[in-house]
Amino acid sequence: MAHEISHIEQHHLQRAFDDAKKTTPLYALAMLGALAAAAGGSNINAPMAIASLGKGLALQRQINFTRKDEAEADRVGIQTLANAGFDPDGMAEFFSRMQLLLRADSGGYEVPALLQDHPVTTLRIAEAEARAHTLKAQMAQRQSLPPTSARLPTWETSLVPVPMLRQPDDWFSAAQRSDAPGSKAAHDYYLLMRERVRVLSSADLNSLARYYADNLARHPSFDIPSNHYGYALVLMRSNHADTALKQLAPLLAQDPDNLPLRLAVAHAELLAGQRPQALAHYARISHDWPRNQAVALDYASALILGADQAEGAMAEALLRPQLNDSDAPEVYRIYGRAAELAGLKIRAAEAFADATFLSGHAAAALDQLTRLSQRSDLDYAQRARIDARIAWLTPIVLDQRRLRVNSSGADGGDSL
Repeated sequence: MAHEISHIEQHHLQRAFDDAKKTTPLYALAMLGALAAAAGGSNINAPMAIASLGKGLALQRQINFTRKDEAEADRVGIQTLANAGFDPDGMAEFFSRMQLLLRADSGGYEVPALLQDHPVTTLRIAEAEARAHTLKAQMAQRQSLPPTSARLPTWETSLVPVPMLRQPDDWFSAAQRSDAPGSKAAHDYYLLMRERVRVLSSADLNSLARYYADNLARHPSFDIPSNHYGYALVLMRSNHADTALKQLAPLLAQDPDNLPLRLAVAHAELLAGQRPQALAHYARISHDWPRNQAVALDYASALILGADQAEGAMAEALLRPQLNDSDAPEVYRIYGRAAELAGLKIRAAEAFADATFLSGHAAAALDQLTRLSQRSDLDYAQRARIDARIAWLTPIVLDQRRLRVNSSGADGGDSL
């Protein structure tokens, strides 16, 4: 991910388009030379040779440009990796695993780098290792002040299934660290969000459930609210909401105003089949945190599960203010379902088109809006809204199509 993010940060796609514009005249001159040779008729192979030479030069220029971009993305990506708190050695290790997987056969022969668009060579691995070594030395020099908290227990560094900082206090400034007055809430919130990310990003829930259960049973130092919260989230994702509620109840009793805990309890009640209690809980949370997007989204999602028009109208009214400040497709998708239940069919169709656009499918969104504009039952305000969306979206779709055509031409006519 760090490597691919670097491609975007360094504008490699735009630079490739600019380079393709420089190559096109050279290729055109080669074609003109081939036509001139054909007109001379002295050698029937000359036109083909000149055309092949021109195309070969263009392809070689493109390969050189791509390799340069890959090297730059490696360098910048390792820096991004380190800045995010991950081990910079991870990129070289990942390349080594890729190199093993890209063997041509069981005999261990490698595909020549010339035949690969993204070759994983020993040189690339060595450069990544050297860059990681330099970064780690620089990071060690910056750590002039000792950390404020003691080193975390061994379970924190040896059993965690996803990478994380060994010193959570390093995320906070000196004034915000856990030993400063008034900062415990911020630190506790970070710990809860760390476990939430761990659970939601995990693809192996069984292993993660064992990680929490075993460590909670064996290590007193692991018995902290954030780990019980993480265990409850795993249980909810594993269809054990009743057990999750038992994990969450003591936490909420200790900290009744904690928003992540209150949302987790309401969601667990919903999953456990206690929908009336969950809706009542969501209503109280919404009253305490009005216009909070996370609260509105969870509450609306619970309301539309009942497929009831009145509850759909409540969800629609709850989410409508969020549309002004959100570019999350899920907000528009859930709002569209709520509007549909409430009987607002046109609003629902507009929201679904917005969700499609925000998901990265501008052309499909434009098609949806175009079909919607052809309805005969639109009033003046509805038609004006839809036409304005179409007028705004059309240039975006045209630009995307033009970029695809240019990209196809830069690649010698092959589609991506």
